Amino acid sequence: MIACTRRHGVSADHIKLEVTERIFLDEIEAIDSINKCRAAGFEVSLDDFGTGYSSLNYLERCEIDCLKIDQSFIQKLCSSDRAKILVSSIIDIARHLGLPTVAEGIETLAQMEALRAMGCDIGQGFLFSHPLPLAEALALLGQPIEL
Repeated sequence: MIACTRRHGVSADHIKLEVTERIFLDEIEAIDSINKCRAAGFEVSLDDFGTGYSSLNYLERCEIDCLKIDQSFIQKLCSSDRAKILVSSIIDIARHLGLPTVAEGIETLAQMEALRAMGCDIGQGFLFSHPLPLAEALALLGQPIEL
């Protein structure tokens, strides 16, 4: 990645990498690679947080820039007290580590409002928009979203 961005004259700080916990199966090499990418200027987000193994261990040992909460927790947020507790705890951990949080898979206003009340920083999901062709996405960027 580093060599490719240099070869093509692309600044690493324009690229955001998302890695899942599965990458840590080859733990030592993965952590080293992620830390090298961050040192080169890439932003690294840990995606699908909470669905893998030893998540907290990786947060302690690997430098990341953002924590993305898996949609499986968000979908149960308004119907499960356990999901509420887990999501709130993930947001609190991220806040204490100085990491922004992104909630994936938001589909309802109730989910968005609950996440906002918990202090989640960013939301993504069908509530805001379904996937769009590039031209439509660019046009949408200039418009306010009313919910």
